Amino acid sequence: MLNIVTNRRGGAAIRATGLHLASVLFGIVAGCGSTAPEGYEPHLRYAPRTDPVILAPPAEQPTAAPDPLKLEEYLAGSAGRGAKVLSASDIPAAPREQMNQTLDALFGTPAAPAMPAGIAAVGGLSLDAETLAHGSASYRVRCSSCHGMSGDGRGVGAGFPYPRDFRRGQFKRTTGNARNGKPRVEDLIRVIRGGVPGTSMPLFDLLPDADVDALAAYAIHLSIRGEVEELLIRGLHPDSDEDIADVTAAGRSAAGKSHRQWIEAQVPGAVYTQPELEGEALTESIRRGRRQFANNACLSCHESYGRTQSYRFDIWGLPNKIPDLTQPEYRWGREPADLGRTLKHGIAPANMPVVILKDDEVADLVNFLRALPYPAKLPADTGVDR
Repeated sequence: MLNIVTNRRGGAAIRATGLHLASVLFGIVAGCGSTAPEGYEPHLRYAPRTDPVILAPPAEQPTAAPDPLKLEEYLAGSAGRGAKVLSASDIPAAPREQMNQTLDALFGTPAAPAMPAGIAAVGGLSLDAETLAHGSASYRVRCSSCHGMSGDGRGVGAGFPYPRDFRRGQFKRTTGNARNGKPRVEDLIRVIRGGVPGTSMPLFDLLPDADVDALAAYAIHLSIRGEVEELLIRGLHPDSDEDIADVTAAGRSAAGKSHRQWIEAQVPGAVYTQPELEGEALTESIRRGRRQFANNACLSCHESYGRTQSYRFDIWGLPNKIPDLTQPEYRWGREPADLGRTLKHGIAPANMPVVILKDDEVADLVNFLRALPYPAKLPADTGVDR
């Protein structure tokens, strides 16, 4: 894969980070112009889900990450590793076919994506047919090689860390007020524009605003569709306590609920502000931040500050590598506002908990994390072994 880092003065650096160079390069080059790419063929349909729904990951944490191209096999073996799962193949044929027909009727096809009647016209999420068709065509060229046609994160160009599976309706970067796991549209745009450091997600900083907006809208479409599919699998499964008499009505209801959650998530969250310190005041803050890091059990996951190769299951049932905090790039940003929000709100899909601290304690911890990759900035008595 590629990471292309572009500064806003026009300079660019390309870092090769894996295989599948051609598919990503094609998508990036296609993004340099304003002409919309061709979309999916009209006969294509979203494939019914075949991977299991992970209700709870295994209790025993993973020791390695599977090959990105073998995730289907890995997830199929989740029950054998102790995960609690549901499979769509266990649903009797008749209701399973009703579910697939309902999804097609509500959400259209990759070439002509749609939303249930009434949803596209409210909420300000740009889910109208024209925007979704534009987003789908752009997604096919720029995103489907990693994120897959249905947004399952199983594209042939997938690397590790694994591409986001949109279908659960949960995202790791969220800055809104809602606690439902949905990001703001601005969060999606920031990821599209700036990429994700340390992953195979490239930046698309040269795309016109209309293309980026349409891609964000289409990601929301895939997310709502996938979430409805999962909720129907849960409800129609033989082990379910629910009794779905009308599959179409249940699908519409689930789509409406997910859509409302997306609207709720658009309310901006509180912006974390960091006091500016220097000299001895900053040094003392870093020392206190190191103590906060130890006292709040951060080392139980970030062993040796993340330098130890360790993994934890995320809510998708996949191994999530604990980040190395001694490296200068953090996936979700190193600015104080980014770090402060992560500490105060956690990253629920990655099972990173909220750190319950006062604002001044958060500020100390942020100062320590920002100094950690740079030994010269760390006081000698912090005890950090470099």
